[in-house]
Amino acid sequence: TRCVFGIDFGASEGEGETVVVVMRGDSIVDVQAWHEPDTNVTEEKIYALAQRYRPRLVKADSTGIGKPICAHLRIGSPTRDNGPKHSALPILPIDFAALPNDPVHYLDKRAELYFSASIRIREGRLSGLKNDVLKAQLSPHQWQEAERGKIRVMGKKEMKNLNMRWDHADAFVIAASEDDHGGPIGSGGAKPAAAAARW
Repeated sequence: TRCVFGIDFGASEGEGETVVVVMRGDSIVDVQAWHEPDTNVTEEKIYALAQRYRPRLVKADSTGIGKPICAHLRIGSPTRDNGPKHSALPILPIDFAALPNDPVHYLDKRAELYFSASIRIREGRLSGLKNDVLKAQLSPHQWQEAERGKIRVMGKKEMKNLNMRWDHADAFVIAASEDDHGGPIGSGGAKPAAAAARW
């Protein structure tokens, strides 16, 4: 069964966690999380997980610290001086602040990805959602209407002001969203049902 990784990277100064959600088909099979300021260690952990699960696609947050890490993983860069080269990983960069594929109905890529994942849950097309931290982080992400009726979800700055975390939730929606080929997701171009954003 096709294996996909969803990765959200923690900040280099140690704020937040790096989280890897592993999915096979429609099932979550593993959730790994760690605090690690050394990006070399983070890359080694991801290479080790890739060797274990052999993902067909690695979808990863490509903003901030994620940008250089994604670049290294894409070419299999050694993690240490004079260290061995690793097998290159099939990286698909994800930018939550980017324009959505469906700009008529979604404010940004973040809202579109969260809606795509929530629709997959609502339609019963996903199993293995058992991680308590992940479930707790998903709960606050309810939809809201922004300008021109576009859909938005709570952003990172809002969550940070409320002392809430998003690492597990972001990694999950990256893994679970159906956006592998750049086509419309979530609504499929039609206006999405508001209830779809409810976890």
